[in-house]
Amino acid sequence: MELAPVPSRPPLMGRLWLVVAFALLAPTFLLVALPTMLGLQRYVVSSDAMRDSLPRGSLIFAEKVSTTDLQIGDVITFRPPRGLVDTAYVTRRVASMGAAGIITSADGARVDPWQLAATGKTARVVAHVPYVGYPFLGGLRPATGLTLASVPLLAVLLAVIADLQRSRRRRRAVRRRAVQRVAGP
Repeated sequence: MELAPVPSRPPLMGRLWLVVAFALLAPTFLLVALPTMLGLQRYVVSSDAMRDSLPRGSLIFAEKVSTTDLQIGDVITFRPPRGLVDTAYVTRRVASMGAAGIITSADGARVDPWQLAATGKTARVVAHVPYVGYPFLGGLRPATGLTLASVPLLAVLLAVIADLQRSRRRRRAVRRRAVQRVAGP
């Protein structure tokens, strides 16, 4: 009895689903897991106040630092005093510092109406990726969010189905050749 050789594995492009999965997981790892491992916090800029340096929708990475380590010109993210702004966090530039507290301002605007405590910790921005945070802004409709989440999943599913069909065709071809050899001329 003669055994048919087992076909070798196709090259990486034959495993399209691996390429698609990596293309989806690598940015997720770089934008979510890696900053967390480095001790950074993530925020999304939800206003145009810092549009000159941080456009709306930017994903920003910030480190927790003591307010005594801040310098004039640093960009920080913090909770504003209640009742003055309707967002949970704001991102502003340090305009001046003194014993009484820290005064912030938006880019190209006058100083903010609040004064932050001179002691404690705050989040200093160390890096940002423009426009990546748009899907996380609160203005998305549930259907839009579902679409944004389902498109990558659908791409992976289609790639896996295509890979399975190619594997099934290869197995059928190997079986046909084996039957033809056994049947003989």
